[in-house]
Amino acid sequence: MRRVLLAVLSAGFGVFLMVLSYTVAADVKIWTDVLRLGGLAVFVISGIELCIRLYRRKRRRPDEPEPSPSPPEKEKPRYAVKRNYLSAAERNFLQLLRGIRPDDYEVIPQVALATVIDKLTMNAYRNELFRIVDFLFVDRDTFEPLLLVELNDASHLKADRAERDRKVAEICESAGMPLITFWLKDGNTFEEIRKTVLKRIKR
Repeated sequence: MRRVLLAVLSAGFGVFLMVLSYTVAADVKIWTDVLRLGGLAVFVISGIELCIRLYRRKRRRPDEPEPSPSPPEKEKPRYAVKRNYLSAAERNFLQLLRGIRPDDYEVIPQVALATVIDKLTMNAYRNELFRIVDFLFVDRDTFEPLLLVELNDASHLKADRAERDRKVAEICESAGMPLITFWLKDGNTFEEIRKTVLKRIKR
């Protein structure tokens, strides 16, 4: 109904322009022509649109509702490959960890808890196991999980990150999975890191 009303108003506007063209002074004939032609064009186009819409309304059954406008299409999700898998600090720390008895251990970065820990009770979702831990030591031959390592920066002092770290430690303790947390600010030497790691692996 609103579109029909709009077409009627447009046709009326076209008539107004044509009437206005006759009131313009004769010495500005170019404007009278513009107004006359513009008004005629608006009137004709609006009249055609009005006829089409009235014809469609007449063909529609009385109980058939007027079609609603189609909802706008949702923008499709867009994705992109990350330029860096690890931060510079994580890459440097990974190289240090891989220098610890490389014939016996493999170090894997960015591992979800669910990769190495199973939830034995099904009284809640496994969302907490989707948390990512920075590094995982595994046996080089059997790939048995041996040790999880976290590398924390200042962002882990925030309340939400501290709560996340507490939950990760709680899960690891419950599962019997050793977990070590190193802090960037401590500036540990390779020998200090090596001794700490080997003490926790115990093999």
